[in-house]
Amino acid sequence: MTKKLLGQCAACNLEKPEERYRYISNYALEKALIGTAYKICCPEIKVGTLLCNSCYCAIVEHNRNKKYKKKRKIEQEYQKFVENSKLVEELKIKIQETKIQLEIVTKPISADNNTFVYFFNDKIQRLATVLYNHQHCEENKPVLDVDEFTDLIESCDPNLCGFFNLIFQSMNPNAKGRQTKESLKRKVMLLCYQMAALRNKQVSGTKNVIGLYMAGIGTSTVGINTLSNMDLSATYQTVYNNKKQIANQQKLLILNIDDYHDLHESHIPSVTSINRISHMATILLNTNNISPIPLSSAFHNPNGIDINLLKQALNLQYMTGFSISYNTQKSNWSSIKDITTLNEFDLVETLVVHCYNADLSEKHVRRFDTTKLVDFIPSDLKNMNDYIKALTKVFSLFEMQLYLMNYIIPVPADFPGQLYIRRAIVQKLKYGNQCSIPKEVLSLVPILGPLHVLLNTRESCFLTFHPFFNELYKEVFGKKKNLAAKPKPWRINLLLYLAHAGWNTIKSYIFAQFKHSKDLGYCTFVDLLDNLIPATLDIYTILFRGNNFNQYIETIFRLWTVMRRFGQKNYDKIMLALISDVQYWTSIQHPIINTLRNNLWINDNQFAQSFAPKRSYPYTKKNLDLMTKRTAIFLLQFFEKLWINHGKAEKKMEGARIKKPYYYFPPLSKRFPFGAIPLGYHSSHLPNQNKFCDYENCDFIFNTNGIVLICGHAYHEECFDRIGLKCQYCFDYLSASIDELTHSFNEWLKMNIDIENEFDQMHVLSSEDDNSLDQAEIIKENNDMDRELADKITGIN
Repeated sequence: MTKKLLGQCAACNLEKPEERYRYISNYALEKALIGTAYKICCPEIKVGTLLCNSCYCAIVEHNRNKKYKKKRKIEQEYQKFVENSKLVEELKIKIQETKIQLEIVTKPISADNNTFVYFFNDKIQRLATVLYNHQHCEENKPVLDVDEFTDLIESCDPNLCGFFNLIFQSMNPNAKGRQTKESLKRKVMLLCYQMAALRNKQVSGTKNVIGLYMAGIGTSTVGINTLSNMDLSATYQTVYNNKKQIANQQKLLILNIDDYHDLHESHIPSVTSINRISHMATILLNTNNISPIPLSSAFHNPNGIDINLLKQALNLQYMTGFSISYNTQKSNWSSIKDITTLNEFDLVETLVVHCYNADLSEKHVRRFDTTKLVDFIPSDLKNMNDYIKALTKVFSLFEMQLYLMNYIIPVPADFPGQLYIRRAIVQKLKYGNQCSIPKEVLSLVPILGPLHVLLNTRESCFLTFHPFFNELYKEVFGKKKNLAAKPKPWRINLLLYLAHAGWNTIKSYIFAQFKHSKDLGYCTFVDLLDNLIPATLDIYTILFRGNNFNQYIETIFRLWTVMRRFGQKNYDKIMLALISDVQYWTSIQHPIINTLRNNLWINDNQFAQSFAPKRSYPYTKKNLDLMTKRTAIFLLQFFEKLWINHGKAEKKMEGARIKKPYYYFPPLSKRFPFGAIPLGYHSSHLPNQNKFCDYENCDFIFNTNGIVLICGHAYHEECFDRIGLKCQYCFDYLSASIDELTHSFNEWLKMNIDIENEFDQMHVLSSEDDNSLDQAEIIKENNDMDRELADKITGIN
């Protein structure tokens, strides 16, 4: 006697002793997968699944008696026709049609009849209709993802549910491995496209894609046409027409050319070279769903870096804002967040934004389908000819030749890229066809890369004030060992953030204590904490990525004044070039201004870390908050010592051969360079430490009520109104700097040859050997931190 199956049904999850149970066999599984009931009742169905009889019939025998139901429907329609028909001829025709339909639905499925042909023909017709509507009526590109393809055909036509899986199961997938199954699914998807194309030749999207790809990798005309004869690709003529159509329906392209080198390779000299470091130039194109920028003959400013436009913008637009700190100016901007208000994910992202091997997740991730690698060539990009060779790779592309005839391509770049591409443009404008520079270079617009601005300004600010950050580092992390002379970028970002967050916590108490003090030490570190640090932190992550165009350009100009003070003899020129271009394009109302204003982020040049491995940041938001409190305590102690040492800042001329001015600020024992002191001390009229107001015609000699500007100069409110709410002494200094730097840069652009040592060789400081985040210091919790901070604040009051 056969043993009765018992157990829990996999579909209804019930035990029914009174009901019969059945296992799923291979044949039963095939029948179940044809229908759709299993998706609702038992999605995990497989061979050996135990089902009760009710669920088995609903899932496996879903089409049982279907042919008899259809037969009864045909008979009912026939009976209705007989009752309503009056003509004998009509009745005879209907009888004949009914007999044929009854024969089809009553015949059992077998290899020697047309039932399967009828079924398969219906499915292919439906498949071709869905794909035709998707590609031609809705003008969509072919779907090349298997899951998306299945969802498309089944959502557009429910009668196709299970059809893809039916074909897939017929390929015996159970005998294959996981990777082979995935590959098989893609092949079945391509087979579906091929069958639909055989049914309707207008379903040719996949063949067009294959043809464009084959043409892109250099396949010959004969090769493409051979594939076309096999019905695997479009013809070469169709591919050519598609390429022309693509060229005529352009989107904005962004070009990036940058050099990479394997610094970690062997430096041991060999017989033929002193090291084995390889320099490579990467040429990338980034596409965007933005309309391209039309080319015009007046696009490039004939005056190069325009002195008059720069001085006019400084005087009328920006000088009033430069009289106050960046933090104060930012409070006047609506909807601009402070970095301290970001959530943990966004905050961590800002602290590692340019750490190339920090292995951190990137929210603003680039996508492979929008970033195209043009070429990867050996080159160190050290002169104009190197850049011309790299650009020629782009100009030689058929699609680019058509594009560059009508549109502009922005090129975000660092200082060398800016200089050499601009030099090529100037040379081509000057000599025309008499020089060998390709004419397509006139369709390029070099734009200063925001990531390079961030990296250089943050590092310059940190290194200029290194003694201060060294003391901060030792206090926050409890270290006796000094900070490295040139820390890695992630550590610089961390200390800058802590200084900013700590300052925001206690600055109101410091301002209340010092009031209208003009003390050099106090003004220097207020300038650092309330002006320089927040500007360098916000320029990329807050202003640029937030698409705040006007604020971004203003802050670029503000940071130029800082780089001028620091003596950074490359970025004090190239930042002026960007501002000059923006002013010129605005004056001629060129469309590029609207593109930049609405889509500032398109000029991002952060390609290198877009596809990096992922790893977590060593500090949580809780750790950062704890370190911020320690920083606030350090700053309170630091400014308390500045208060005690009021007026004791000292200037000394030091140097082995060339004497340079350095400043000492008690309680710090180490010296600061001349660039550290506020802007007013670089002008021809230094802030007067013996009286409050620096206005020459001041009538309020004994009055100390007024405003101390971030530059170090101070004015009574009435005197400040007389000079137009801007510091005239600092304007004169910046105006003279614009004259000097623009003249120098324009002369560089006119040079016919490259010169050796064209770039400043910055002093190389000892640096950390490891950029790994594993070297991060451990933070210990302190439950008394809040009370200690409150006590310090109470001590000030």
